[in-house]
Amino acid sequence: MLSDDEVRWLWRACDEINFPFGPITKLLVLTGARRNEVRAMLEGELNLRQRTWTIAATRSKNGLAHEIALTAVLTVIQSAPSVRNKAGYLFSTNGAHRAAAFRAQKLASTN
Repeated sequence: MLSDDEVRWLWRACDEINFPFGPITKLLVLTGARRNEVRAMLEGELNLRQRTWTIAATRSKNGLAHEIALTAVLTVIQSAPSVRNKAGYLFSTNGAHRAAAFRAQKLASTN
């Protein structure tokens, strides 16, 4: 569990981290969703009118569809750069696959 000061520090650090890892980390904090669920978020899973994100049963760990209400999350999603790709991933570094290389990003951030 993070203290308020640690959350503030993390949030500021996310603004300094390269896309897509900063926005992904913010969404992890805001939603409590699993890392793999956030990094493979699809545009088609978002309903911006209803402000919801529905994770399909096929993508959830427990095999059940899960709906997450989006509040501050929309600000993070809308401020992220758009990397258009055929798969529809919101967080992609190359336009073809979901974001990966978390370990490399963590190592780069600590140096």
